[in-house]
Amino acid sequence: MSCVSNKSVVGDKHRFPLRSTERVWTAEPDVSVKCCHAIAISGDMDQLIKFLPTAVMRTFNRHPRLRALVVKDEEFMAEVQPHITLDDVTAKNLLRVREISDSNEDVAAWKNWNQFVQTETHIPFDRFTQFMFYLTVWVNRSENKARFFLFSDHIMSDGDSGQIFVNDTLEDVALLSIEAAKPVNEFPLRPSLYDMWFTGGPWWLKPVAKIVLALIGGSAFVNFMKGFKPVLTPREDQKDFGPKSGIPFEHNSTTLLSQAGNPTNMRDTLRKCKEEGVTVGGALIPMLVLAFYHASKVDHKLNGVDETDGPFRLVADMCYNMRQRVPKPAEERQVGLYATSNLLQWLATDGVNMKTEKFWTWLALRSCRWLRRAINYWRWLCRASFWIASSSNQNSERCLAMLKS
Repeated sequence: MSCVSNKSVVGDKHRFPLRSTERVWTAEPDVSVKCCHAIAISGDMDQLIKFLPTAVMRTFNRHPRLRALVVKDEEFMAEVQPHITLDDVTAKNLLRVREISDSNEDVAAWKNWNQFVQTETHIPFDRFTQFMFYLTVWVNRSENKARFFLFSDHIMSDGDSGQIFVNDTLEDVALLSIEAAKPVNEFPLRPSLYDMWFTGGPWWLKPVAKIVLALIGGSAFVNFMKGFKPVLTPREDQKDFGPKSGIPFEHNSTTLLSQAGNPTNMRDTLRKCKEEGVTVGGALIPMLVLAFYHASKVDHKLNGVDETDGPFRLVADMCYNMRQRVPKPAEERQVGLYATSNLLQWLATDGVNMKTEKFWTWLALRSCRWLRRAINYWRWLCRASFWIASSSNQNSERCLAMLKS
């Protein structure tokens, strides 16, 4: 892929600019949008523990953004650190292994792992000194199972990044166990989604986008936030990002809700989606509508709020992996924040008649219309991100202050 490079080199460290939403999430040094990619695996635990440190080292050395730190001497800039050694894996706490025993404490922790995730995601990254990824592994030898918890900062990570990290690490464990691993070839440091989006497209795309966003981007975003009404009653300690919230950003507590599933249910879901001609991602939309609808009924009852007979409306958006949707995609699956979202406008305006609509009929009809709109809209998917990037170029405080006006 040929892209215009905006990287700089300081010694043996490569610097690159943070763009769009990457800048927003660095607005406060002690606040992180911290992600957890939780994956359960089974197999030979002895082999896993033996080769896991080396595999983690190789993964960090393969993907440059895994080794990025935010720099203090230059605003909105990150710096890729040199390759790490096996000792660095321990010294930098990049791999944390816990062996689960048969004690009551460990058995309870294994069963209620979501409590650990909830606590851990509340601890922000120190982006100036700490790599924005680390892997925690719980090993249960009695069941020949392990749980992978990959924690990452959202400015360098999205959902696909977690899969890339875990897949690469497990593949290296397998190759190391049969002495078939080859020397690590580091992938190129790819530009941000913002820069990749404008590379290779029509020459007029970037200036036109900036003009449109300068005219209507800020007011549209603020008006959207003012019109937002939560479906569920916010927590008493909830600090929202909106016109009435405190600026700078404040740290919110984390609550994780999860329910154990099983492979049979997943296979049945995939089979049913295939029969109905829809994707699992598309099916998630009515699933979430149902979940929020029934939760709101309970919420209204608890708070003594009368229910309306009209359609149920929900403000939501759909997340896209943009790696293959940019004009010139990278050859490899790169780690980083390469996702964006598109507002499901019809869900907020038209709503859903929960008494008459049928799940699969509604999904098939809406998916068709929504997909047509999305295809025509891809060129403008990143509009909010680009507006933030342009505003942040001038002054981050002014950018945030606009949201309060």
